Amino acid sequence: MALEFYEVTLLNTQKSCEQKLEEVNHMADKWEKSVSIQNFELAHPACPVEEVSL
Repeated sequence: MALEFYEVTLLNTQKSCEQKLEEVNHMADKWEKSVSIQNFELAHPACPVEEVSL
């Protein structure tokens, strides 16, 4: 995905610097949200495991 974004967006000579910057910022926002969701799921598992005393 990163390579595709690089080739399609950043190497595209028909896009202005402003367009490229907007797309980079949009991609960064998407990445931050996905990392945030993953970290939340790791910190708060859906089915917590209870400790069992033997």
